[in-house]
Amino acid sequence: MLCIPCEAAVEHLSCTASNSSSCNLYGNAVCRCMDNYYDHVGITCYQKSALEETCINGQPANQCSLQETDCIPATSGSSDYKCLCQAGYYSDSPSCKPLVDLQVTNLDVPNDERGETYFLVTWTNPSTVGSINKYELILTFNGKSDVFSNIPTSETQHNVTSRIPGRKYSISLVSVETHSRPSQQTTSAAITDGYIPSVPGDIIQNAFNAPVISISWTITGDIEYLSGKVNDSSVNPVSFNKTAVSRMSPSVSFYNLRYGERYTFTVRSQSNGFESDLKIQTIRTTPTTPQTPRDFACTDLNILDRSLTLTWREPLLPNGDIKHYIVYDLNRSLQLQTNGSVLEQFIEGLQPGKQTTCNEENIILSEVFLRLWQVNLKLKI
Repeated sequence: MLCIPCEAAVEHLSCTASNSSSCNLYGNAVCRCMDNYYDHVGITCYQKSALEETCINGQPANQCSLQETDCIPATSGSSDYKCLCQAGYYSDSPSCKPLVDLQVTNLDVPNDERGETYFLVTWTNPSTVGSINKYELILTFNGKSDVFSNIPTSETQHNVTSRIPGRKYSISLVSVETHSRPSQQTTSAAITDGYIPSVPGDIIQNAFNAPVISISWTITGDIEYLSGKVNDSSVNPVSFNKTAVSRMSPSVSFYNLRYGERYTFTVRSQSNGFESDLKIQTIRTTPTTPQTPRDFACTDLNILDRSLTLTWREPLLPNGDIKHYIVYDLNRSLQLQTNGSVLEQFIEGLQPGKQTTCNEENIILSEVFLRLWQVNLKLKI
């Protein structure tokens, strides 16, 4: 503020300052510098500096004509000062505009442009793209970032490869602006998205002891859920959907399984709203001693021909694959082995006139021998 004769206060002309007691022309007049000028040490009105024009270090903050500018070194460490845009603004001469105007829009990962280890990031350039020097794409997971630098501003997409299946990333596209201030400024748009999970691998366990088993699957990468089913309705559960533990494969317990039985499991992994392809695998529970054969009987009994046919039915629970049966002729200390898992045996060489007993009471328990399923029948003749 200058206390001067009002006639002297014309635009930026220098004025002779007086103390307030003698500033009384035209009724105690008090004059100020005009809008585009600033008070220089109380005696002179200097014209304010426009954007990117030279200014004087240490002068009043209002020596720059734009409200969004500061008088700062033209470059880092320089003794030359200019009126440059404040932090958070970029230069769009003759004005400074908010830095957020440099953000891209429509940042996205299209569903049909992603796989287990790659995805395509797309965006729309802003109308202010001419003020952006370059882009940087940043993928962050668990506090660690991968930076893809120096993406030209003419680009509107970037393919990211060699990633971890099923992993979810924070994705930022950074607009880098270097013209407006001594150091670069950035503004960014961000989304969270991820990759399709990998197909589950083989079941980890290799021994399956009925009636209860707990199994898990080999997983490459990250998953959020594991879902699947088993092909036998007597198993509990028939289907499942388990939450992953630390984005790794959970263990699933199954009940009511039978010994020596084959079960087919169909599973898939889920992550980031996507499902993997199916994994189908068949296992077999550990075999054990089969139950007794059923409905033991004799047919085609012919005393004169000294022969008969012995028949039976497979055990209700074979507890494995029946390889063959053995029929014992106790009187003659003979063993007759069936050809495979057939359910009958022809007996010959009986003595005429002798009584032949053929009933279920003569069946003894089956046993395992050399890992072959053998059902022992005792035939009393």
